[in-house]
Amino acid sequence: MLYSPYLRARATAQAILQCLGPEDMLAVVSDERLREKEFGITDRLTPLGYRG
Repeated sequence: MLYSPYLRARATAQAILQCLGPEDMLAVVSDERLREKEFGITDRLTPLGYRG
């Protein structure tokens, strides 16, 4: 199971593992490629807000 390096993602991965039985054990790895993209001042703007 891959998860992003954020704490909330790690907590979710751990909760999933607790629900699984020993026969379902998975390799759990934090993957930096799963970080959210940061777009600077244009982050979270709609197309209309970006043109304004």
